[in-house]
Amino acid sequence: METIERDLVIVGGGASGMAAAIAAKKTALGSRVAIVEKNQMLGRKLLASGNGKCNFSNCDCGIAQYNHSSRALIETMLHKMPPEETMLFLETLGVFSRQDSEGRVYPYTEQASSVKEAFEAQIRSHGIDCYFETTVLSAEKKEASFLLRLSQGETIKAKHLLLATGGKAGSIYGSDGSGYLLAKSFGHSLVPPHPALVQIKTSDQAFKNLKGVRAKGCVTLIQRGRVLASETGEIQFIENGLSGICIFDLSRYLPKENKSDIVLIIDLFPAYSETELCEKLTKRKEYFEGRKTEAFLEGLLNKKLISIYLEKWGVSLRKNVAELSFGEIQALASLLKTWEVSVDGTKGWAEAQVTSGGISVSEINSETLESKIVSGLFLAGELMDVDGSCGGRNLQWAIASGLIAGKNAGK
Repeated sequence: METIERDLVIVGGGASGMAAAIAAKKTALGSRVAIVEKNQMLGRKLLASGNGKCNFSNCDCGIAQYNHSSRALIETMLHKMPPEETMLFLETLGVFSRQDSEGRVYPYTEQASSVKEAFEAQIRSHGIDCYFETTVLSAEKKEASFLLRLSQGETIKAKHLLLATGGKAGSIYGSDGSGYLLAKSFGHSLVPPHPALVQIKTSDQAFKNLKGVRAKGCVTLIQRGRVLASETGEIQFIENGLSGICIFDLSRYLPKENKSDIVLIIDLFPAYSETELCEKLTKRKEYFEGRKTEAFLEGLLNKKLISIYLEKWGVSLRKNVAELSFGEIQALASLLKTWEVSVDGTKGWAEAQVTSGGISVSEINSETLESKIVSGLFLAGELMDVDGSCGGRNLQWAIASGLIAGKNAGK
């Protein structure tokens, strides 16, 4: 089969790859751009983002919201493509946006399909070629060109190559980490990837009876007495662990290597210090005078949680509330502030929303996203060692980095 010649080949047809293709084409109108996508359509993972509503950005996007190994790269991205620019770009595609009270940005329709279809319409109108259900078997640079051998038998010769394959998170949508092998074949190094924005697992037997319970609180990861991170928000209890936005954000801080001796502290009353809570509970004795201890937590916690805390408290349930000692009240306040839960790691790639780790950004030009190792090679999106907290920051990074890389590859 004859060799097909293109100016730019983009491997990966997700949000980052599609944004890159459009940016490259707009930069060089006569350029020949192609996308190689292993799925049977573009933007498959995009359709599932934000529970199908596509939370594509956040008005609060600062460097503190991203894990990375190059501050300069994140600062450049936020300067060149802040959330306002991402919203403007999507508006040029026909997608209006709306913000919620917490700064999360969605398409006005609150349908991910609106964003996907807008991308596809631009790609069609610009005449960008798409190779579906196709993988790159090998890629190499010979002299001034890249040669890609495709699974369908074609060979593409291109002046520039842009890798936007994503990471390993959301494996049910086709993410398998194959882009790492391509980048490594060009000499790039890999920061070991692990699942992030994912549920945290525990072997604590109490959780078997808490499935479906939700509570507001603060959760803190601690390893051998050292605080790794702390998050506040809604905690969702699942059969073998914890879920919810604050848990997802916390999962990004679990060590990549040594995960031993890690515990999670649950504080269901973060608005009060332990002393203040003790005072509240002491006053509560007056209101519950004449009642049994088994009723003491009614109105404070979910009923399923009450039974767990009463068991951990260890005070006789038939004891009169009026007979509770100060020490027993103090012990309950401490328990409500510091339920210690063992951590057995996180759920896997299928459940993870994003990959932490990836191709080291120290090897990538922070201004252009061109490889420092191989000229003409660009990288974008989740493939790189960048991940953000919940709330649209990862799609913001995917689209922004795609536009920056695509624009510079188009030049």
